[in-house]
Amino acid sequence: MTLKVAVRFILSQMKPIAILWMVTVPVVASAHHSFNFYALGELTEIEGELLSVSWKNPHIYLTVKSRDEDGFDVLYNLATGSVYALTRRGIERDLFQPGERIKAAGRMHTRAPEMWVHNLLLADGREVIVNRTSDPRWNFDAIGWTDSTAVVDISDPVVDTVAEDEGIFRVWSEPLTRGITFHTLPYWEEPPTRGLGWLATQNEYNARCEAMGMPETMGTPHPLELIDHGSTIGMFVNGANSLYERIFHITDQEDPAEQPLSPFGYSVGNWEDDNTLVVETTRVHMDFDISFAPQTDDVKFVEIFTLSEDQSRLGYVLTVTDPEILRQPTDIIDKNYVALGESLVVPTDCPD
Repeated sequence: MTLKVAVRFILSQMKPIAILWMVTVPVVASAHHSFNFYALGELTEIEGELLSVSWKNPHIYLTVKSRDEDGFDVLYNLATGSVYALTRRGIERDLFQPGERIKAAGRMHTRAPEMWVHNLLLADGREVIVNRTSDPRWNFDAIGWTDSTAVVDISDPVVDTVAEDEGIFRVWSEPLTRGITFHTLPYWEEPPTRGLGWLATQNEYNARCEAMGMPETMGTPHPLELIDHGSTIGMFVNGANSLYERIFHITDQEDPAEQPLSPFGYSVGNWEDDNTLVVETTRVHMDFDISFAPQTDDVKFVEIFTLSEDQSRLGYVLTVTDPEILRQPTDIIDKNYVALGESLVVPTDCPD
């Protein structure tokens, strides 16, 4: 009996709850945004019994019991997006009922029995598009499908932004088809890959309900809200489990070099014209990185917010400069927000 088969035999004799603990604890603890650990190429399919649903931020997890090619039971963690990202597209918790058989297609984790899910097929034949850039796989009457090739931008709810005339000071969210571009960074030398240390740090931040800081928090699909405080502009942004406020200093600017280091740094904002706000942020210190590789305390971020003429769209570009790490300033995020006609409500697992 090979070691591989022996381990599977031992696991098959253990109580289900013990197997579940062994498989799920280390995987969930290392899950947030660990996309580099998911295999590229054609999607893999698995089928099995849905055992449990963890409907929480920063990622929803489904635990499925399936059979491998040797006939042994394997527990898979199916990782999806955040509660906000799924519910905004009509994907609700009650779709997933433990005890039912489901089929999943996605990218398998290279180090653990885990999948980053693209498509799900429920027991009643309904398909759920979990990854918003994916197309239907089994049928075209799919829940959560937003045609990413459509000419007309799909966004909701419809807001009469001209009549409201609030400018940038409202709640903004990414379109249902996530219009975001991440760029490759021109490092002086190849940075170390993110590993278990980085993943453990991410999990600690999530568990403590602490801010992820810059630039990580600006790459999420969650909504944000800009508020006019007069001499400053407040921007409420979503962390993994809670809500945080960044402050852009407009007229009461102090010397950034004299400000303490912090996860969000010190931000100075200036109006380039009536519809363009430019924010420069320095004094950022984080345990992790630009695009998940090291960044120094000398890093500088420049954000450009551009309001459309009808005030329904907000363009956003984030540029990073870090001479010790990067050969040149580089745009790392480029996306558009759409106006929302609702208050900024954030599902949270953190204490009030």
